[in-house]
Amino acid sequence: MIKTILIFLLIITTISETFALKTKENKINKQLEYTNLAKLYFFRDDYLSAKKYAEKAIENNYNKNIDFLNAYKLLAESNFKLDKIPEGREVLEKGIILARKYKNPYYLGMLRSIMVIPYFESNQYNKATDYLLKNQDKDYFDSLSYHIFYSNHLMHSLKKQGNYKEALKYSAKTVQSRKEMNDKTMYFSSLNNHAKIFIKLNQLDSALKYLEMTFDYNQRFNLRLGLRDYYSIMTKLYEKQNDHANIIKMYKSFDSIQSIIKIEELNNKDRNIFYKSMKSYQENEKYKINFVNMLLSFSMLFFVSFLLYFFTV
Repeated sequence: MIKTILIFLLIITTISETFALKTKENKINKQLEYTNLAKLYFFRDDYLSAKKYAEKAIENNYNKNIDFLNAYKLLAESNFKLDKIPEGREVLEKGIILARKYKNPYYLGMLRSIMVIPYFESNQYNKATDYLLKNQDKDYFDSLSYHIFYSNHLMHSLKKQGNYKEALKYSAKTVQSRKEMNDKTMYFSSLNNHAKIFIKLNQLDSALKYLEMTFDYNQRFNLRLGLRDYYSIMTKLYEKQNDHANIIKMYKSFDSIQSIIKIEELNNKDRNIFYKSMKSYQENEKYKINFVNMLLSFSMLFFVSFLLYFFTV
């Protein structure tokens, strides 16, 4: 009899552990599902739905992975798009506290920089600069991942105020951090911004050095957006030199590739929405299968328990 009780307790423990594991997995999956839905609706400019699913993702905040903090980003940005600025900032403050708690400099810098988006959209660049300078997270300032977004936004606000020397300093930090991140698209985009500031400072040789780097990369991988930006910036550089022949040449190249990009954007928009919708559907189907498997596992364990009890009594 004691042996039967011990076996029964072992089976109950196994069932409890299996249930806890499945519950944890389902909560994480549900959190990711809501975050992905928030991204999808934000992409489709449906900010009310994006807000709803970002809130659900935060309610199901079972773990502290990237998507967990990303939900705060999506919720704040959705509030900003809905002109709910105070609500958006309140969400960001909560996210910033959590990013510091979990020692995540990447998201700390990102959430900090998103705080100034309403200032950018209302052309209050002085307020954006003041906020970013007064709210530097100095204990994370040595982390390059912190500067991926923070220094980029500070550079942007300083540039808009005409403070190109200071903007260049933060632009250099952005270039360095994005190079270390090994995201080539973001890295070469930051090189373009760096070149633009050199042009403003009439340091054309330095600008050309960075532009040549971006051109080689964009041409090698046929990145049309990068090539478009290259031709646009080169037009400005030749304007500084009063080189009218090359101004016309660069503008024609820019206009040609811009036409191709517009056609591609129209074709890709519906395709991307369909793909993301299908992905969400597949994830939902996966959760259903997991639930069925869990029920089958429980049924099997109870059946084994019954047999053991029957043959040992």
